[in-house]
Amino acid sequence: FNLAYARMLSEIALGIDIKIISSKIENSATTVGFDLGAQYAKLMEEKLMLGFAVQNLGGSLKYETENTKLPILIKLGTGYKVKENWVAGLDIAFPEDNSPYFGLGTDYTHKISDDISLAGRAGYTTRTRRVEGLNGITIGIGFGFKMANLDYAWMPMGDLGTTHRISVGVKF
Repeated sequence: FNLAYARMLSEIALGIDIKIISSKIENSATTVGFDLGAQYAKLMEEKLMLGFAVQNLGGSLKYETENTKLPILIKLGTGYKVKENWVAGLDIAFPEDNSPYFGLGTDYTHKISDDISLAGRAGYTTRTRRVEGLNGITIGIGFGFKMANLDYAWMPMGDLGTTHRISVGVKF
């Protein structure tokens, strides 16, 4: 479960995300973590965006005999507006517990009416490069309605199988 809040401060967008994380392998553990981010989008006639995020601040997962700190993840990213409704992006991630990796992706949004939009998305990451089989790609679709959005993504994970992600967002 995540709850996020963002606000413009001068010309920089700042955001915070509070999340509840639950893990169960043999035993279960739950904790609360925080993510912080900032974005500046006033470069090259507002076509180029730069971002920075720190994820997994805070809690640790306490199992019966073991206490595991959440691994901090630092991300640097850039996005470029190819057209008003088409964005391409590149991220570099520095996980505390693993090797750095990069991801690139694109998002194209078609406005159907004033209240409804349809988005197509595609991406690639090197995060799963050590996994055998088809992996690293993501293909998704999103629907926007006035104050809400519904998104779906398909992610093959090689020998581990396929992941399907569904998210719902509400803006207020």
